[in-house]
Amino acid sequence: ILQMMEQIERIQQLNKLMLEDPNENAYTILAHTMEELGEFATAICVEDGSKVKGYKKLDESSISEAIDVLICVISLYNVRGGKNEDISTILKKKLDKWQNKMQKQNFEQNNFNER
Repeated sequence: ILQMMEQIERIQQLNKLMLEDPNENAYTILAHTMEELGEFATAICVEDGSKVKGYKKLDESSISEAIDVLICVISLYNVRGGKNEDISTILKKKLDKWQNKMQKQNFEQNNFNER
């Protein structure tokens, strides 16, 4: 976890450097994020042999592209005022919400199957 937080701090530092360029802002970071998300989607299609984009040659794997998306999302989090020290608390809250939703769905599915 410590190494992960060190990398998140590094993203924040690099993000600050990038934002010294007057042409960079939350909107350009969002555009970078969408571009990386598209590259991630393409990599998945190629790796899974999709007929949609399976013909392309990859420069990076979907795993590597997923990390690019993660970097962009953390950059967006920072530029919108998110604090690195709050990530764990917010993440726990969001994961608890997801877990509760999944438990509710499983409960409803089990009750439906029993009928």
